[in-house]
Amino acid sequence: MYLVRVGTSSVRLCRGLAVRRTLERSSFPLVPCISLFNHGNRFISVTSVSAQEVPSYNKLIEEAKRNIKEVTVEQVNQRLEKAEKFFLVDVRESQEWDAGRIPKAVHLSRGTLERKIESAIPQLDADIVLYCAAGARSALSAESLQRMGYKNVTSMAGGFGSWLNAGYRVVK
Repeated sequence: MYLVRVGTSSVRLCRGLAVRRTLERSSFPLVPCISLFNHGNRFISVTSVSAQEVPSYNKLIEEAKRNIKEVTVEQVNQRLEKAEKFFLVDVRESQEWDAGRIPKAVHLSRGTLERKIESAIPQLDADIVLYCAAGARSALSAESLQRMGYKNVTSMAGGFGSWLNAGYRVVK
């Protein structure tokens, strides 16, 4: 069973010879359909996508890092020592936050960031530094916030691990 897109918004469920005939009229790719659920008068499909079509986690991180600015742990520490005004946001999970964090950081986990950021930091021009454990989640988060319209977002390269390795202060 396959879903064949036949227009910009229409999809046709096909099997057997109907697949080939529908594909001949369509310029969109064929999508294998694993399951099909009847939801009211609409059918909802669960499809599989080949690994070649989905970028790997590492590729997503690399792409995000090309689209954002990064700062070093040394730069963040200097800003904290000078008492500069900026938002330091820890995007790690709650248990990571509870185990230790950078002083003056606020916690908005990666899983809730996009939903909570507008109430926590409503100013789109706010100076925001994000960090996670190693710099990957904060890079993805920075890219996401940029898409939401935040103009001055950076990710701390190396994350909390680099902060610890540098011997900087941690609070619990």
